Amino acid sequence: MLFADLMKEVKSMFNAWMKDDDILDHYSGDEVSIQKEFLHTIQSEIGSNFVILTEEELQYKLDSYYNSMEGFLI
Repeated sequence: MLFADLMKEVKSMFNAWMKDDDILDHYSGDEVSIQKEFLHTIQSEIGSNFVILTEEELQYKLDSYYNSMEGFLI
């Protein structure tokens, strides 16, 4: 199977998650949380240990680290 075809199936599965009432209720419709859980589920299946952060989360962590090195309090 070509990777592009596989990704179409993954997208289809994700779209199904986004329409599933149980999942939407569980995550209170929070799309970012649903995306993270979806990616975490895939990672678990393939044995991946990558860290997944949103851009905002990454920026907060970088800012926090920078501020701690400079002695600033947040």
